[in-house]
Amino acid sequence: MAKDLDILYPEGAKLIIGGKDFSIKPLVFGQRTKLLRTVTKITAELAKKYPNIGAGNLKVEDMIEPFCEIAGDRMKAVYSILLGVDEKWIEDNLDLPSEVALISLFVEQNNLPFLVRQVKGMSSMVKDQMNLAKS
Repeated sequence: MAKDLDILYPEGAKLIIGGKDFSIKPLVFGQRTKLLRTVTKITAELAKKYPNIGAGNLKVEDMIEPFCEIAGDRMKAVYSILLGVDEKWIEDNLDLPSEVALISLFVEQNNLPFLVRQVKGMSSMVKDQMNLAKS
């Protein structure tokens, strides 16, 4: 029975950021839709400004600068969604080690390959719409 409850109400992974306790759990629907909207905007802008970024011929180190340029401050919105706090709190409390821990726990607690497939699908739809608008 306890295992069944763990599935229904996962405990999550504990993380302390800025002296505040957080439990990083699988995303619920409302978080997932907000996150996908935010990430889709970032990927659409990346695809528009750097059309070769998704071509598979770039090394990870070649993508860091474009990603930071486009996504930099928008990551506050992502972290705000994941933690359920406002962006000002993120700005004032999230240090680099905590950011890395948050990302790691998010990946661990969620089915990231599924999420990535959703974002790629949305990005493809955005690209298709952009191409249709050009023609």
